[in-house]
Amino acid sequence: FPVTIGGRLSEALELIFRAIEKRPDAALFHFNAANILRDLDRFEDASRSFRASILLRSDNADAYVGLGVILARLGRQHDAIEQFEAAVTVQPAHAEAWFNLGNSYKALRLFDRALFSYDQAISVCSNFPKAHNNAGTLLREIGRFDDAVDRLKSAVALEPGYLYAWNNLGLALLDSGDPSQA
Repeated sequence: FPVTIGGRLSEALELIFRAIEKRPDAALFHFNAANILRDLDRFEDASRSFRASILLRSDNADAYVGLGVILARLGRQHDAIEQFEAAVTVQPAHAEAWFNLGNSYKALRLFDRALFSYDQAISVCSNFPKAHNNAGTLLREIGRFDDAVDRLKSAVALEPGYLYAWNNLGLALLDSGDPSQA
């Protein structure tokens, strides 16, 4: 998460850029700038800062994930996948990287790869309701309704206030053929 000073992102960014001027070799400074730039919807600038951070410290899985999220948001799923795969190569137990990898594969309709990625996210962080939800919605989309219901029940059990998961569970129950359960 980006470092902020009283929620003033632009001011915080200015201070971090000052630090970068003095220490351009500090990967952390570029990483923090990238997160703030992303939060300011300055995606191209954020991409450059994430790339600078990665060049300086290629073992920072969070930088790969940050860059991948931006690329996915820009519709560049193949490029995003490269970043998420780099993240899980560096840190195989990075649940967010696996989750986002699943999202990019799902966007490309590569459902087997997406489900595998969601399962990996869950295997390294079993209490990850969004991974359970996304796996459930994917399973529903490919017609595996009972499996979808199970995944979505897990999502709502983990986070009872997760309204999207409740909604998706209701739809999956309708699709499963037992309307009395919806």
